[in-house]
Amino acid sequence: MKRLYIILFLCPCLLLVQIFLLLSNRDVSSLLLSSTASSTMIGGGGNTSSSYASTAAETRQGRRGPLSPLASRPSRRKQKVYVLPVSYPKHEQSEHKHFILDGIQRSQKLELTKDPRDTDAVWVVNAGRCPCDTFRKEFRNRIGNVTMLTKTTTRSKYGDESIRTNSSSITSSSIQHALSSSLRRRIPSVFLRGHHDHQDNSGNNASPLIAPWSIIIMDWTDEGVLLEDYRPCLEEIFDTFGGSNKNTFVATRTILRGRYVYSNEAGETRVEYGEPINYSQELSILKHHPERHDSSSPNKSAEGKNKTLVVPLFTGHVQPIRYGIRSDLVNKINSLMKKQEVNEVDIVKKVRNGDAIHFWSIGSGKNWYGKFRSAVSQTMRDFAGVIVPTKWNITTEEIGARKKTGRNSVADEYATALLNYKIVVVAQRDNWEGHYRLMEAMAGGALVLTDPMHPLPRGIEDRSHVIVYNNMTELKDYLKYYLENDEERLAIAKHGYIAAMSNHRSWNIMENVVFGDWSKSYSA
Repeated sequence: MKRLYIILFLCPCLLLVQIFLLLSNRDVSSLLLSSTASSTMIGGGGNTSSSYASTAAETRQGRRGPLSPLASRPSRRKQKVYVLPVSYPKHEQSEHKHFILDGIQRSQKLELTKDPRDTDAVWVVNAGRCPCDTFRKEFRNRIGNVTMLTKTTTRSKYGDESIRTNSSSITSSSIQHALSSSLRRRIPSVFLRGHHDHQDNSGNNASPLIAPWSIIIMDWTDEGVLLEDYRPCLEEIFDTFGGSNKNTFVATRTILRGRYVYSNEAGETRVEYGEPINYSQELSILKHHPERHDSSSPNKSAEGKNKTLVVPLFTGHVQPIRYGIRSDLVNKINSLMKKQEVNEVDIVKKVRNGDAIHFWSIGSGKNWYGKFRSAVSQTMRDFAGVIVPTKWNITTEEIGARKKTGRNSVADEYATALLNYKIVVVAQRDNWEGHYRLMEAMAGGALVLTDPMHPLPRGIEDRSHVIVYNNMTELKDYLKYYLENDEERLAIAKHGYIAAMSNHRSWNIMENVVFGDWSKSYSA
């Protein structure tokens, strides 16, 4: 009799608990598997599948915010970031150290995590330092360590029909038996956050193999690795996430294809900038969808006809990456200014004994990537000799180390030269765009003359922050004009310095990547 009373008492209690869970929309998996890695969507902040899916959808449609890896994430705590590769030789880290790692560590909004299973973390992958095979290994390890309590509804391209729990002895069947039928119907959506039906390449309905998380692929290489080397990785992410590109973001330095240097009939060195790469077409797959017909339409086609769509392997726009200002260079400049008793506010107006410098010796480097820079140096030498030879103090030579050494350390003589010249001329390589020296020159407080970039770094405008020269004749004209007009030169140099130091430090780059609006196209 006592047992009957206990049962009668417990049943309403259990029913009330179930109703409370349903109404409060709490995550059942966090209650039952608190010690097990649950498959959550990055930035979900504790939302359940249905609430998070609707929030993410509304965000992507522009009703709640921009299209970003963390569009709907609460901002009350730092965002965790897991970086690949995990380790890399210190003397070869370059942008990996200067911008990705330094940017996360110095940011007040980001936090580096070394746990690939951290479900609160966004992944940032440096494609040039992390080969596709290395990424695949990390990606598959993460999948293997995520608890799955439901079966997929289709066979993946790797032959998997289901994913079983491998980090806990608890199974979906044992949990379902422990719950009533009303709560049991919620289990698939609870354990697969963001779950919604997709279609695979064959047109069959497919569910994500695991709950997706945000993955940002950054390609800092000179000539790009996305279209060939990293395509298999992007396809694997796409397939694993149930035929969806909603959580994959891509940024690269390589925006144009076909850049080269040539000499025209007059013997002038010119640059053919090439054509924009259509990543939405070239980094995509064909997907077949059955057309939906309106029964009221008199012109509907035959039922069952498939429509082929070109689906990019990423979401939003491919963002251009531009180098920022290295923190070690800023520290070196600050140290030199203290020795010279120059305040940071006075860096633009400080006395500069040199007139103009281009950090390149004629004929330096391999011929296939240094022709344009050599032509710029020759033009500046001609400029200094054609006008009164002793009037302008023009320098065209390498100062400090280049390549791996120069990218991983700052020479005193290089930082001193940045502070000692009124104008710093920079030029890009023959075959690609983007280099360290544009922002380094702006950080030194000089007026910067640069050849065209497509696009210039975010917020940097011609005639406002830098001067863009399109040919050698313009270069000579600008040198003469701004060396003779100090007030205009100093005004543009000041605007450039403020813009660079305010918006192009390492943490600015990484925060723009993680929190930025990927529905728009602009440079980092």
